[in-house]
Amino acid sequence: LCGLGLLVFFFFFFSVSEAVGPRSAGSALFAILYAVDSNGNACPSLHVAASVMSCLWLYVMLRKVGAPAWLNAANLLWCAGIVFSTMATKQHLLLDVLAGALLGVAVGWLSVRRASAV
Repeated sequence: LCGLGLLVFFFFFFSVSEAVGPRSAGSALFAILYAVDSNGNACPSLHVAASVMSCLWLYVMLRKVGAPAWLNAANLLWCAGIVFSTMATKQHLLLDVLAGALLGVAVGWLSVRRASAV
C-alpha cells in the first residue's frame, strides 16, 4: 500500500493546490500544521488509504470472530472520521481522498482475498 503510494509520489509529484486556500490564510492552528507538514505530497492520501484498508481488514476479522455489530459500526465511524479529517484540516482535496480510498479498497481487497485463499 505505502509502496504504491510512494511510487505515485515519486513519478507523479502531486501537491496540495491553492484551491484549499493560501497557506498564509486561516487560524494559528493551520499555521502550526503547515509548519510541521509542508511537503505538499497529497495524491493519493495515504492516511485515507491506510485507514480504508485497515477498516476493511478489521471488518473481515470482526465478522469472522462473531463480534457484536456495534464494533463494526465503530470501525466504520473511525474510518469515516479519518477520511473527513484529512479534508477538514485542508491537507487534501476530494480527488486525493478518492484516490486514497480507491487504493485502500484495492490493496485491502487483494490482501484479504489472498489471505483467505491460504
